[in-house]
Amino acid sequence: MVSVISDLPRWMEKLPAFVRQEVPIIYLAIPGSHSSMTYAINKKSRLAKDAKRTYKMFRTFFPYAVRKWSKSQNFDVRKQLRNGVRYFDLRISFNESTKEYFFFYGLFALEINSPLLTISDYLTSHPHEVVILDFQDFYRFSIRDHEILQKTILAIFDQKLITREDGILNDITLDITLKKKQAFVIYRRSPIPLTNDFWTHDNWSNPPAKPHKTKHLKRFLTEELRKRNPSAGYITKCILNPEKKYICVRLFSSLKSAAQKVARDLKPWITSQKVGLFRSGEPPSANVFIADFIDLDDSQFCKWVIDLNSKLESGTCYCGI
Repeated sequence: MVSVISDLPRWMEKLPAFVRQEVPIIYLAIPGSHSSMTYAINKKSRLAKDAKRTYKMFRTFFPYAVRKWSKSQNFDVRKQLRNGVRYFDLRISFNESTKEYFFFYGLFALEINSPLLTISDYLTSHPHEVVILDFQDFYRFSIRDHEILQKTILAIFDQKLITREDGILNDITLDITLKKKQAFVIYRRSPIPLTNDFWTHDNWSNPPAKPHKTKHLKRFLTEELRKRNPSAGYITKCILNPEKKYICVRLFSSLKSAAQKVARDLKPWITSQKVGLFRSGEPPSANVFIADFIDLDDSQFCKWVIDLNSKLESGTCYCGI
């Protein structure tokens, strides 16, 4: 199969017809960004009340350091899309100062409506692309807040949503875009019953990031991937999870330096991964990969992941587990 990394803004559209028609989305290799909206964190960003104790302690004495360890992306959401990102890791907090909902990671990043509208507009102008929006964590959220957020998501994406009524995940291929459906929304740990418009945490497994050193990361990712359910999507976190002690001795470093080390050490592992169908008892294939600072070295991470799809072969049965 010919590589499609020469056209990152439309890489899904450029996949061979047999991939678009026959390979379920949960068997494709898809690049994503970790803490996707943190590109908006700056010196004016306020610390949220729900921030971890580590953030609160460092913020008092080293505010610059807190920003560098909170911000994990440089590209805004449109640039992420144009560089191949199709999965977004989203965390939301209610901002009491503005009475609005903000994307958040230790510090408030930006109000949610504008980037979500940007994603929706991008899908309109790129009708053969599909995104996965993973609403992971909610801070200072009441039942009413969840109701408001879910209505906001439905209003913005409307008929673009790929819902549970569209079928089971191991049957949904990129041809779903022929029905003008382009967005999966995963809504984790909802305290209220979800409509069929939303997918649950069971539909896309997302093991927590644990290692804070790259020497442990490859083994951890390999062991976790072995547990993958062949009927659900799966997220591989190519990131470190720095602990307080790790940050203390690297206070004037940043998540970016950690991301550079991960990219250097993990490239052979990423590029060797299998894609496509697997059944229970077989070695699992990968699906979504996420990383910090996807802009590094001309978005090399996205290219590595997307290029894994070149391993897919025509004539292989990919559906119907």
